[in-house]
Amino acid sequence: MEEPWAIEANIQIIPDDQSQTVLDINGKKYTYFLEIFIINELLEEFSEKNMTLEEKCQRIIEYAINDA
Repeated sequence: MEEPWAIEANIQIIPDDQSQTVLDINGKKYTYFLEIFIINELLEEFSEKNMTLEEKCQRIIEYAINDA
């Protein structure tokens, strides 16, 4: 996901056997965000709350910035 992270940012999912924290794809730089299993755990937490997709995305971004 390109920084600054935002709901509208583009993403690129790469296999976890890649140890790169910055990836260049077609001239665009993507930086490490979170592992998929962490995002899945957060989404499980959010499933009990009545949140929109945008609210969930924003909370995941906030987690990545502040807690990861």
